[in-house]
Amino acid sequence: MIHRESNIDYTILGQVMFGNSTRSSFEGDFIEENGASHPISFYFDGPAIHFILENAQGRIFGTGMMESSLTTCFGSGGGTLSGPAQGDLGDWRGEWVQDKKEIPEPQEEQDSLPWDTLRYLCNGFPFAATGLLVAYVLFRIFAAYKPQPLFSKGFSSTRKTSNTSLRKVNQDPKQKAGNSGGSLVEYLATYTTDDKLFDLYFEIEKSAQYLGDCGVTVAKIPSILPGQVAALEFWLFDVHDHKTTAAKILMSDFCYNQQDLRSELEKKGSVVLTQPGEIIELTTKGLIAKAKVLQVEYDPDNPNPNSVFKKVVIKIGVWAKTD
Repeated sequence: MIHRESNIDYTILGQVMFGNSTRSSFEGDFIEENGASHPISFYFDGPAIHFILENAQGRIFGTGMMESSLTTCFGSGGGTLSGPAQGDLGDWRGEWVQDKKEIPEPQEEQDSLPWDTLRYLCNGFPFAATGLLVAYVLFRIFAAYKPQPLFSKGFSSTRKTSNTSLRKVNQDPKQKAGNSGGSLVEYLATYTTDDKLFDLYFEIEKSAQYLGDCGVTVAKIPSILPGQVAALEFWLFDVHDHKTTAAKILMSDFCYNQQDLRSELEKKGSVVLTQPGEIIELTTKGLIAKAKVLQVEYDPDNPNPNSVFKKVVIKIGVWAKTD
């Protein structure tokens, strides 16, 4: 029951019951507190979680990370939501909660592989992701889009990347942006501190013709501790412009105001301050890429305020240049 007005927040509370299955993907029902039921499907890849919730307004696509692996049957997590309407974006927070049934004793003949551990803990009783969509906060985005359950393409199958946080979206045909009207492709990219392999990229095509690649990755700073991210690199490659790859560096507030850190990153490209609403543009011989920063959260436990990213959500669009 979503009211279609701008600047209004919505919250959906409920739970999903998981049976004694050890599969990494399955379907179920999301039960709201008022008793309403909605079909929902899940896919797990270690701590990464993806789901699609269907309601009367359409599909809601979710992706994120659980702080504890599914194999433990315990933990909490969260991530990004998109849909059901064009331009809707939100967050989800959830928690694994074991029900009150007793845990059966493990079989001696079973080994101790991760999925067997899951079987020991979960077989014979369901557990619930209570409040899986506890903080479903929707808000309008400047450019309307409708999400699709598609993920990134890669340069090579040997390249280790995080595809769990890249979600493809289609531009509304009525929305005009860029030099050529409708975009060739749009993606929603989400960085979180749990994503140790954050390196998102996708191919750019027009009429099945390959035009290049675009993506966002971690910009490493030698003086920053490993595992901490204070800058992201937004880049664009044009197959018809081989001489260079256009790139800009999105820096945290603290690092942006440190001249020594800025000097380190200016060797990779021009630097910009990462703040909500900021639009970063890259141009090549035949392409224009724009990244709009939708959300920025900093690690509150870092001694330097606003220095290390906790979460960054970016919407990326690519357009073909016209003569």
